[in-house]
Amino acid sequence: MLALFPRFSRALFLTTTFRHACSFSGSSLSLLRFRPSSSSRPSSSLAMASDRDRSWEELRTLSLSLPVGAALESDRELRSSGRGDAHVENTLRLFDKADSSGYVPRITLYRDVAGWCPYCQKTVMLLEEKGVPCFISTVPMRSYGDKPTSFTRLVPSGLLPAMVVDEKHVVTESQVIMETIERMYPPSDGYPAMLPDDDDAPGWKTYRDLARLERDLFGRWCNLIFRPEMPQSMPGGNLLNKIMGGDAAVSPAQRGFEDCLDQVDAALRSTPGPWFTTLHADRPAMIDLIFVSHVERMLASAAYWKGIKIRGTGRWKGLDAWFDAFDQRPSYRAFKSDFYTNVMDIPPQYGPGFFGGDPQTQKSYADMINGQDSASWSLPLPPASPLEPLGA
Repeated sequence: MLALFPRFSRALFLTTTFRHACSFSGSSLSLLRFRPSSSSRPSSSLAMASDRDRSWEELRTLSLSLPVGAALESDRELRSSGRGDAHVENTLRLFDKADSSGYVPRITLYRDVAGWCPYCQKTVMLLEEKGVPCFISTVPMRSYGDKPTSFTRLVPSGLLPAMVVDEKHVVTESQVIMETIERMYPPSDGYPAMLPDDDDAPGWKTYRDLARLERDLFGRWCNLIFRPEMPQSMPGGNLLNKIMGGDAAVSPAQRGFEDCLDQVDAALRSTPGPWFTTLHADRPAMIDLIFVSHVERMLASAAYWKGIKIRGTGRWKGLDAWFDAFDQRPSYRAFKSDFYTNVMDIPPQYGPGFFGGDPQTQKSYADMINGQDSASWSLPLPPASPLEPLGA
């Protein structure tokens, strides 16, 4: 379908063809760019009939005339009623309450408009995994625009995500929101458990240890990406790295980050399934959701700024299996971003990233992500990427 409209501007193309294609799987690949090659321009009745771009109405009519377009429109209508799959544009989720006449969800969750905020992502994923009915309202992140006064009256700090319960109780901070949802919708009411039982002392110890490990990994990632390295070519650069515990090729920040990834991988491989705990064999627990939203961004940023490939190298097999399992979850696919989106959205939120690592590898990976390698953005797209799996 991508090759049918080779002359669209990026915004026009994404808002129509590719976004609709993503709607079917719930993905939010909002900033991905393509460079159509001349060989990808088909001669068919669906190709551009003139030198002008089509109007929005013409594009919609054309989309709905195709089987995929008609199916996507049907899916959109289903989701607007609170049914259907997880999706970045959902504003109402009813799950098993969809057929209950007059049912009104107790929860309204406020998240970012773009569907990119990692803290919003893990919170929405929890609602999806538990099947908790809710309203969803979107507001911009601070770096992308002013928040409406209707929101700041509720949440003067402007923090996202935020949750309003029963139209009067406001809860902020993603971790607090997630634990509140777990208490409001417990297993005794038929909702899947996402935390250990209250009397499961070993389970709670594991949860707290893993939560600390996640914060350690996050800190080491920030140290790696958002602080400049001393270039190896500078006088004393190699010596300083050795003094600080690195070697001539690996900075102390990279070594610390990779060592922490080793610990995360060991924790995943210590369980019989792909998840961090044995709470469920077929679905993630809360600690998995806490990890995944930032680790997803680590995959892209470590490759782009440092030339470090995390997934698919064979070094971190537990992480590989974990991501493979997440790729099967609709809750994850609905908010998963592509590498380009992540590396473009990280600086406005976290600050600029600094290039480092092996210069040749780093440039190679950055060129793949930026589409400067003459292959990764050319249509027809290759069936797989050396860096970025296409997913389920």
